[in-house]
Amino acid sequence: MKIGNLLCGVLIAGILIAGSAAPGRAQVQVRLRPPNVMTYCSSVGSGGASVSTSCPAAAGLTNYLWKIDASCSSPASTASGVVTVTGTRGGTLSYEFDEVSGGAPELDDAFPPIQASATNTAIVVTVPAISGGGACVACAFCSQQ
Repeated sequence: MKIGNLLCGVLIAGILIAGSAAPGRAQVQVRLRPPNVMTYCSSVGSGGASVSTSCPAAAGLTNYLWKIDASCSSPASTASGVVTVTGTRGGTLSYEFDEVSGGAPELDDAFPPIQASATNTAIVVTVPAISGGGACVACAFCSQQ
């Protein structure tokens, strides 16, 4: 009888445990290892010049882009352009970048890491030439694995 009671208890416990896991409430947590994120910034471009920066390619390693920043000094006139990010697995990323006369435009975008298109491939962030005359800088925040 004692073995029968034990088996019955195990069976009931199994049913209670299985019944407590409600579908739709299960949560999966993915924890990424904290990356060794490096910041790469362009030098400040002279008024209206295009600037770019890159996460440098490294033999046998893959770049991951975590964030981009682009900022400009106050342009003399209103202008707009497209900031591009190349070398990523999904293809070129494009961001509309509007500069308003008298303002200090800034682009600041963080996201889950975007992988480079292949190992030993640089990821490049480019701010186009600005007709408004503002001096710009571009930054990329990357890690390599």
